[in-house]
Amino acid sequence: MEYKRLEVYTWWKCNHKCVFCIEYPVMEKYWDKEITEREMMKKLIKYRKEWFNHVTFLWGEPFVHKVLLFATLFARKIWYTVMVTTNASMVQYEKNAEKQLPSIDQLIISIPIIDWEKQLIINRTKGLINFDNVFKNIQKYWNWNFLKINTVINRLNLESIVNIIEYVWKKWVKEMSITYPDIVMPYYSKKFVISNIAPSYKELLPHMDKWFDMAKEYNINLILTDVPFCMLSKLEYYKKTDDFVYQARTKINAIEETLDRTKILPRRRKTLFKCRKCIYKNTCWWPSIHYRELYWTWEIKAITK
Repeated sequence: MEYKRLEVYTWWKCNHKCVFCIEYPVMEKYWDKEITEREMMKKLIKYRKEWFNHVTFLWGEPFVHKVLLFATLFARKIWYTVMVTTNASMVQYEKNAEKQLPSIDQLIISIPIIDWEKQLIINRTKGLINFDNVFKNIQKYWNWNFLKINTVINRLNLESIVNIIEYVWKKWVKEMSITYPDIVMPYYSKKFVISNIAPSYKELLPHMDKWFDMAKEYNINLILTDVPFCMLSKLEYYKKTDDFVYQARTKINAIEETLDRTKILPRRRKTLFKCRKCIYKNTCWWPSIHYRELYWTWEIKAITK
């Protein structure tokens, strides 16, 4: 059966305000909007009839939305495989985990930092996450179908990502992605982005080999997301990026009625002139459209034959 995945927004609300979040500016405009159970049901039925068989609930923090439990239960009832992307803040509480987790097949959990003091700075709220409790509840109430950890690179965690990899390994998780942050220059100032969010690609280079070496040692399938191939410290790493799996990426569809992602540049990225010669041009999505404003583009060199 063909893999067809639908992304459904449980809507624009989150209990954190992460420094690297590209969606928060939009959330502020639609904070009070909620999708109803009826609307959710109609959407899920419509696209199930079009042979979509996987659904991901995301956007903001899905577990803070009352509609999520109905959505996951109904989606499974009509034979979707159900994934939820979450910051896990609600899963750390046993009652929530016991109620929500059994209706979910797959989880992607964001872990930007383990350290509680830095959590407060990154999350920009007083909501701390005890990840030990999260994994304890996952072990107790979930069937462990597919679990992936995603860590978004930022200034505060760049040196600590090795600690996150080790923590993930100790929790017996075998899937992980490390993601270069989205850049929202019109919302966050250049000074804020440079000081809090996005290190330059050049700054990443000393860290990449450590991440991949640790992942190999610990038997973790590590994916490096949204870093142009020409900036990888070793060329063979391009096979360990989400951009390499191009066909899978094109099958991820939004809830928009057209379901047409061909006109949407992923993660606000676009080609640069010098990259048009790249042998991977049909796969690699190149830097953020705002990267030039932060660090210029002298680092970017097309990989040619």
